[in-house]
Amino acid sequence: DPKTGIITKGKERMVFNYKRLNDNTEKDQYSLPRINSIIKKVSGSRIYSKFDLKSGFHQ
Repeated sequence: DPKTGIITKGKERMVFNYKRLNDNTEKDQYSLPRINSIIKKVSGSRIYSKFDLKSGFHQ
């Protein structure tokens, strides 16, 4: 069973073991583009957007 409960700091919490799932997941590896190629692609654009993911949870 991949889920179980453990007690930490006097509180019970549910814990999941994703080892079997991770072992069967296909790895998706790709390299990040270089900054020079990104600047080249956006250099003629008129509209730019910015996303602040500093405090995001699922990154």
